[in-house]
Amino acid sequence: MDQTSRPLNVSPEFLLYAEKYALFELFQRCISSLLIDRPSDPLTYLIELLKKDSDAPKIIILGPPASGRHTIAKMLQKKLNAVLIEPEEILRDVPSKLKDKLPVNPTVNNISSSLWAQIYEERLKDFDCIRRDFDCIRRGWILVDFPMNREQALGLQAKGICPKHVVYLEAPDTVMIERAAGKRIDPKTKDIYHITWNIPSSRDVQERLIQLEENSEKIMTLRLKEYR
Repeated sequence: MDQTSRPLNVSPEFLLYAEKYALFELFQRCISSLLIDRPSDPLTYLIELLKKDSDAPKIIILGPPASGRHTIAKMLQKKLNAVLIEPEEILRDVPSKLKDKLPVNPTVNNISSSLWAQIYEERLKDFDCIRRDFDCIRRGWILVDFPMNREQALGLQAKGICPKHVVYLEAPDTVMIERAAGKRIDPKTKDIYHITWNIPSSRDVQERLIQLEENSEKIMTLRLKEYR
């Protein structure tokens, strides 16, 4: 039999190794990048591509309500050009092959830790993301409010998703209650402002700002108590 047509026997050990270190995805990414960019020196190009991947930021930001998590995350996103991912956002874009595993009315709090790990794995290693301008592999990622407990953290670790930095924000409850009380949201754009530190310049935007009930002093006190 010709060598090129002989069946290829792949050992189970290699398949386990390839799956553990995402080798097939790595090959796919390298080939796709070569076909898209068509470099004159493919070898040097691939070396630089893999170097960029290893330097991509991988950050998790945690903290109690109104501690500044989202503000810091957006600052880092702009500075590092990394992909910002939040549980609510990722829940709206669950891969089709995992949708059947979701509860009837999925929320951040009623999904098992093991399923969350699968969802994040698919999102962070989704090579089709390149076409949607949120390639987590090359640009890196910033996770906000996840993992929410030790079990979820271990689930990410088991999937090979390990941050380079974990930022935990903290402040006195009085500060966070005051910060939340001043928050306002633009119902049209969903942009968040603050009546003390971040007032919109447009008069029209100022007039349509609303305060969410969850940011009231009463609700914030309950949220912080629950968080503790």
